[in-house]
Amino acid sequence: MVTTVRPACFRDASYIVANMRPEDEAEILCQLPEGMKRHEIAYALLMGGDAFVALDNDRPVLFFGAHPINVCTLSAWAIGTRRTWRVLVEATRFLIADYLPGKVAEGYLSMEARTHVDHRQSHGWLESTGAVVHGPPFVYGRNGEKFLLYRWTADAMADAAKRYGVQT
Repeated sequence: MVTTVRPACFRDASYIVANMRPEDEAEILCQLPEGMKRHEIAYALLMGGDAFVALDNDRPVLFFGAHPINVCTLSAWAIGTRRTWRVLVEATRFLIADYLPGKVAEGYLSMEARTHVDHRQSHGWLESTGAVVHGPPFVYGRNGEKFLLYRWTADAMADAAKRYGVQT
Protein backbone atom coordinates (compact mmCIF):
# COMPACT_ATOMS: atom_id res chain seq x y z
CA MET A 1 0.00 0.00 0.00
CA VAL A 2 1.33 3.41 -1.00
CA THR A 3 -0.28 6.44 0.62
CA THR A 4 0.35 9.90 -0.77
CA VAL A 5 -1.00 13.24 0.37
CA ARG A 6 -1.22 16.22 -1.96
CA PRO A 7 -3.19 19.42 -2.45
CA ALA A 8 -6.76 18.56 -3.40
CA CYS A 9 -8.09 19.03 -6.91
CA PHE A 10 -11.74 19.11 -7.96
CA ARG A 11 -11.59 15.67 -9.58
CA ASP A 12 -10.34 13.90 -6.44
CA ALA A 13 -12.50 15.96 -4.08
CA SER A 14 -15.70 15.34 -6.03
CA TYR A 15 -14.93 11.61 -6.27
CA ILE A 16 -14.54 11.34 -2.48
CA VAL A 17 -17.63 13.43 -1.75
CA ALA A 18 -19.67 11.31 -4.19
CA ASN A 19 -18.44 8.14 -2.45
CA MET A 20 -18.31 9.25 1.18
CA ARG A 21 -18.94 6.77 3.94
CA PRO A 22 -22.43 6.83 5.51
CA GLU A 23 -21.22 8.39 8.79
CA ASP A 24 -19.70 11.33 6.94
CA GLU A 25 -22.80 11.69 4.78
CA ALA A 26 -25.05 11.93 7.86
CA GLU A 27 -22.69 14.43 9.49
CA ILE A 28 -22.23 16.67 6.46
CA LEU A 29 -25.60 16.73 4.73
CA CYS A 30 -27.51 17.83 7.84
CA GLN A 31 -25.42 21.01 7.93
CA LEU A 32 -26.16 22.04 4.36
CA PRO A 33 -29.20 23.28 2.44
CA GLU A 34 -31.42 20.44 1.23
CA GLY A 35 -30.68 19.47 -2.35
CA MET A 36 -27.08 20.72 -2.40
CA LYS A 37 -25.23 18.71 -5.05
CA ARG A 38 -22.14 16.67 -4.17
CA HIS A 39 -19.94 18.57 -6.61
CA GLU A 40 -21.07 21.83 -4.96
CA ILE A 41 -19.92 20.50 -1.58
CA ALA A 42 -16.52 19.56 -3.02
CA TYR A 43 -16.13 22.95 -4.68
CA ALA A 44 -17.12 24.87 -1.54
CA LEU A 45 -14.57 23.00 0.57
CA LEU A 46 -11.86 23.47 -2.05
CA MET A 47 -12.47 27.22 -2.12
CA GLY A 48 -12.93 27.68 1.64
CA GLY A 49 -9.34 27.30 2.77
CA ASP A 50 -6.60 24.70 2.64
CA ALA A 51 -7.65 21.35 1.18
CA PHE A 52 -5.76 18.09 0.73
CA VAL A 53 -6.43 14.59 -0.48
CA ALA A 54 -4.90 11.33 0.71
CA LEU A 55 -4.62 8.61 -1.91
CA ASP A 56 -4.26 4.88 -1.51
CA ASN A 57 -2.35 3.54 -4.53
CA ASP A 58 -3.41 6.67 -6.50
CA ARG A 59 -7.08 6.20 -5.55
CA PRO A 60 -8.61 9.23 -3.73
CA VAL A 61 -9.74 8.14 -0.27
CA LEU A 62 -9.74 11.09 2.15
CA PHE A 63 -10.51 14.77 1.47
CA PHE A 64 -9.53 17.01 4.38
CA GLY A 65 -8.40 20.46 5.32
CA ALA A 66 -8.89 23.54 7.43
CA HIS A 67 -10.01 27.11 7.07
CA PRO A 68 -9.67 30.09 9.37
CA ILE A 69 -12.48 30.92 11.75
CA ASN A 70 -10.64 34.02 12.92
CA VAL A 71 -7.03 35.22 13.16
CA CYS A 72 -6.00 32.56 15.68
CA THR A 73 -8.32 29.55 15.18
CA LEU A 74 -8.72 27.05 12.35
CA SER A 75 -11.74 24.87 11.61
CA ALA A 76 -10.72 21.36 10.56
CA TRP A 77 -12.85 19.00 8.46
CA ALA A 78 -12.56 15.65 6.71
CA ILE A 79 -14.63 13.49 4.38
CA GLY A 80 -13.64 9.92 3.63
CA THR A 81 -14.63 6.87 1.69
CA ARG A 82 -14.90 3.39 3.23
CA ARG A 83 -11.13 3.04 2.65
CA THR A 84 -10.26 5.98 4.92
CA TRP A 85 -8.64 3.73 7.52
CA ARG A 86 -5.98 2.81 4.94
CA VAL A 87 -4.62 6.39 4.77
CA LEU A 88 -5.46 7.85 8.16
CA VAL A 89 -2.05 7.48 9.80
CA GLU A 90 -0.20 9.10 6.88
CA ALA A 91 -2.79 11.86 6.54
CA THR A 92 -2.43 12.57 10.27
CA ARG A 93 1.35 12.65 9.99
CA PHE A 94 1.02 15.11 7.10
CA LEU A 95 -1.22 17.37 9.19
CA ILE A 96 1.08 17.25 12.18
CA ALA A 97 4.48 17.38 10.45
CA ASP A 98 3.83 19.45 7.33
CA TYR A 99 0.69 21.52 7.70
CA LEU A 100 0.22 22.57 11.33
CA PRO A 101 3.75 23.85 12.08
CA GLY A 102 3.33 26.48 9.36
CA LYS A 103 -0.07 27.49 10.71
CA VAL A 104 1.28 27.79 14.25
CA ALA A 105 4.10 29.96 12.86
CA GLU A 106 1.44 32.16 11.22
CA GLY A 107 -0.12 32.73 14.65
CA TYR A 108 -2.85 30.10 14.86
CA LEU A 109 -3.20 29.00 18.47
CA SER A 110 -5.94 26.40 18.19
CA MET A 111 -8.01 24.32 15.81
CA GLU A 112 -11.60 23.09 16.09
CA ALA A 113 -13.70 20.34 14.54
CA ARG A 114 -17.41 19.76 14.89
CA THR A 115 -18.60 16.17 14.62
CA HIS A 116 -21.98 14.45 14.81
CA VAL A 117 -22.55 12.83 18.22
CA ASP A 118 -23.02 9.42 16.55
CA HIS A 119 -19.84 9.53 14.42
CA ARG A 120 -17.74 7.33 16.71
CA GLN A 121 -14.94 6.76 14.17
CA SER A 122 -14.42 10.49 13.96
CA HIS A 123 -14.31 10.85 17.74
CA GLY A 124 -11.69 8.13 18.05
CA TRP A 125 -9.45 9.72 15.45
CA LEU A 126 -9.83 13.21 16.89
CA GLU A 127 -8.98 12.00 20.37
CA SER A 128 -5.94 10.10 19.04
CA THR A 129 -4.58 13.41 17.73
CA GLY A 130 -4.97 15.20 21.06
CA ALA A 131 -8.29 16.93 20.42
CA VAL A 132 -10.48 17.36 23.48
CA VAL A 133 -14.27 17.70 23.65
CA HIS A 134 -15.20 21.23 24.62
CA GLY A 135 -18.63 21.39 26.24
CA PRO A 136 -21.77 19.27 25.94
CA PRO A 137 -23.46 18.22 22.67
CA PHE A 138 -25.26 21.06 20.91
CA VAL A 139 -27.70 21.42 18.02
CA TYR A 140 -25.77 22.08 14.82
CA GLY A 141 -27.83 20.30 12.13
CA ARG A 142 -30.89 21.70 10.38
CA ASN A 143 -33.18 19.03 11.89
CA GLY A 144 -31.85 19.25 15.43
CA GLU A 145 -28.88 16.89 14.95
CA LYS A 146 -26.43 17.22 17.81
CA PHE A 147 -22.71 17.70 17.47
CA LEU A 148 -19.63 17.77 19.66
CA LEU A 149 -16.96 20.45 19.44
CA TYR A 150 -13.41 19.11 19.58
CA ARG A 151 -10.51 21.51 20.07
CA TRP A 152 -6.74 21.33 19.79
CA THR A 153 -4.36 23.80 21.37
CA ALA A 154 -0.80 24.32 20.15
CA ASP A 155 0.38 22.16 23.09
CA ALA A 156 -2.07 19.38 22.14
CA MET A 157 -0.80 19.48 18.57
CA ALA A 158 2.81 19.21 19.80
CA ASP A 159 1.86 16.25 22.00
CA ALA A 160 0.18 14.56 19.03
CA ALA A 161 3.37 15.03 17.02
CA LYS A 162 5.28 13.08 19.67
CA ARG A 163 2.70 10.27 19.62
CA TYR A 164 2.98 10.00 15.84
CA GLY A 165 6.79 10.10 15.94
CA VAL A 166 7.06 13.46 14.20
CA GLN A 167 9.88 15.87 15.00
CA THR A 168 8.52 19.42 15.40
